[in-house]
Amino acid sequence: MLVFSSPRSLRRLAAVLVMAGASLAFASQATPAHAQTGCEPSAYVPQYNSYTHWAEAYGYVRCGGYYEIRLKTTSGATLAKQSGNYVSPLTLYTNWVTCPSGTTVYTYLYEKATVQGNSYTYTVTSPYFTCP
Repeated sequence: MLVFSSPRSLRRLAAVLVMAGASLAFASQATPAHAQTGCEPSAYVPQYNSYTHWAEAYGYVRCGGYYEIRLKTTSGATLAKQSGNYVSPLTLYTNWVTCPSGTTVYTYLYEKATVQGNSYTYTVTSPYFTCP
């Protein structure tokens, strides 16, 4: 049986219990879906052909599901789009489109993956590229 001789010892015990509870709560937080599944897609800097002045979005998906890849401008316009369903890892590209000089573009990739009966949604973007 514990006997506390002063309010100070009660405060110390309360502080220890609070810290222990906080540590347990922090340790039991759920990990993000991509850490559990390994399915997070990758959006790469758009590829550019300096001869034709064309660009295309470029990315990679890892798990089965639905994808949508777009070549977008920083002003919000979609220059090219490709979408579909897949069952295994897949490298994705849009069609080549004209990239006017000075236009800043990036790859936008949306994925809805299904893993062991669970559905996970991801949206990733690439670093920007300015067409010369």
